[in-house]
Amino acid sequence: MRKNIYHLVGIAMLGTITLLGTRPVEAQSVTPAGPAAALVVKTVVLKVEGMTCGGCALSTRRALQKLPGVTKAVVNLDSALATLTYDSSKVTVEQMFAAVKELGFVPSLAPSRGGSPNGGNASLAIPTGFQRLSFQVNGLYEGQRLAQAREALLKLPGVRDAGTHRRSDESKAGIVWAVYDAAKVTPEHLKAAIRALGYVVAQGSPGCMTCDQSATQSGSGQLTAATFNIIGMTGDGCATAIREALAELPGVRRADASFEKKSATVTYDANRVTVAEIVAALKELNYTATLARTP
Repeated sequence: MRKNIYHLVGIAMLGTITLLGTRPVEAQSVTPAGPAAALVVKTVVLKVEGMTCGGCALSTRRALQKLPGVTKAVVNLDSALATLTYDSSKVTVEQMFAAVKELGFVPSLAPSRGGSPNGGNASLAIPTGFQRLSFQVNGLYEGQRLAQAREALLKLPGVRDAGTHRRSDESKAGIVWAVYDAAKVTPEHLKAAIRALGYVVAQGSPGCMTCDQSATQSGSGQLTAATFNIIGMTGDGCATAIREALAELPGVRRADASFEKKSATVTYDANRVTVAEIVAALKELNYTATLARTP
């Protein structure tokens, strides 16, 4: 009898030790065994203000993916949102903010139900009576300088909105743009404000043509749906990569891809993105896409 009692007490103590040694796991965490036992994977959605073209979205995604601990970054131009999956033991949200600011954009945490009601970016539209100008500025590529240039333009009378971003290539130059009332301020006034900061405005620079073309659209054009046959997909991971790449294109409102069907269906605004641009985006991922014939 006494042995049975000791046996029960031992089981109870063992259970207590086991319970005391157990830690709760966060809902969004992953704790694999082995060397990566400290890995804690989380997801965060950032609002990124100032993106005006596909190049902006691409630069933002590349900058975020370079951060140690970021395993996945998806940037959507129309919603101005960046969704990241990351290891919180290696990178912080503050570091993500810094990477975005370095490009000249303004990051913030997106609301839990973030995104505009229509999934669009109203800043792309030019109000009636206003014009838009963009131009290249040499030496303007660091986050603090980009922000300084934007503030200088916003101080000018007649400037409704302004922005800057670093070029997506390796050149040490930036793009400056402004939406302005031509009755109150001229293009020369805009450039003079940047020169006053000590920068050189590139002669004959066309600026960011993608930005300008996107900005002339109101974002409310009629949507078109098209299906593409895709060669080169080898698994479900390919379908995910295709969806993410297409979602970054300006004017794309929805993109679905299926490995089983070897195809992708895209809903887009034909005034802002073309079939050729969609095919080109997939070609960059080493896929061959052709427009499927409708019966």
